Amino acid sequence: MTYNEAIQKIDSLLVFGSRPGLDRIKKLLNLMGNPQNNLKYVHIAGTNGKGSVSNMTASVLTKAGYKTGLFTSPHITGFGERMQIDFNRISENEIINQVEKLFPLVEQLRQNGDIITEFEFVTAIAFNWFNEQKCDIVVLETGLGGRFDSTNVINTPLCSVITSISLDHTGILGDTLDKIAVEKCGIIKDNGNTVFAFQEDEVNDRVVKTVYERNNVLFNPINLPVLSSDIHGSDVTYGDLKIHLPLVGEHQVFNLSLVLCAVEALRKCGLTVSDEALKEGIASVKMPARFEVLSENPLFVLDGAHNPGGLKDLCYGYA
Repeated sequence: MTYNEAIQKIDSLLVFGSRPGLDRIKKLLNLMGNPQNNLKYVHIAGTNGKGSVSNMTASVLTKAGYKTGLFTSPHITGFGERMQIDFNRISENEIINQVEKLFPLVEQLRQNGDIITEFEFVTAIAFNWFNEQKCDIVVLETGLGGRFDSTNVINTPLCSVITSISLDHTGILGDTLDKIAVEKCGIIKDNGNTVFAFQEDEVNDRVVKTVYERNNVLFNPINLPVLSSDIHGSDVTYGDLKIHLPLVGEHQVFNLSLVLCAVEALRKCGLTVSDEALKEGIASVKMPARFEVLSENPLFVLDGAHNPGGLKDLCYGYA
């Protein structure tokens, strides 16, 4: 099998679209020996900010010396962007290897009437690869929603993070903030840790209620004082630390506050993350298509904002 043939196999499942539910991927993972159960996680859901929070968190953990898996979607610059270890993308040969091993299981399930979707298969590949590579921890971004998202087959993570919530995918997730928050809160498992910054009242009420119903410890970020900001990022203070954030916009400072809170939660779980690793991890983070400055003179910016919340940040966050 060539790399292009492997990608074609994956893309062939796109025809089945997004079909919320965990039964199908559970059956697939069971045939695989449930590799997801051997890993530790930071699980991240929300409407906007998931990718930035995921990348910042993974960068900090990598700088702290942990072998860190990162699962995000969709990809922008190439399929390998979806799953990385210490920011090294899965290779073409590894993708071929995973598809050759796992696609026959997809076909086996199809014969029994269980149709695996593209995102379910990609998620299964990621779990299998991270497990085979013996990652210390995986930063796991949801694809759509949370409660029925394919990533939500994991047990209680070390930390769950809920980013900003606004209206998006209303035909699937619901047409109110409360309904959408219910879906995002699906990643909050019993007896865990949850990071969440207060926002709209409907969202706050739902998240806080879920946190206490599931006996979680709530980590609530503080506002970060901004020393300076421009198209190259922001300099902020966090206690005695001065941190440079190369991602641009007020909303990225908000996202950073979530990451710093997640690091505190992970430290309480026993992970060792020095202040130096924290600073270096944030300072080195890069994100394509998040106010990516392609040219300064004239100013030319690439950004993937695609919902009201994201467009608001794009229009007002850089003033």
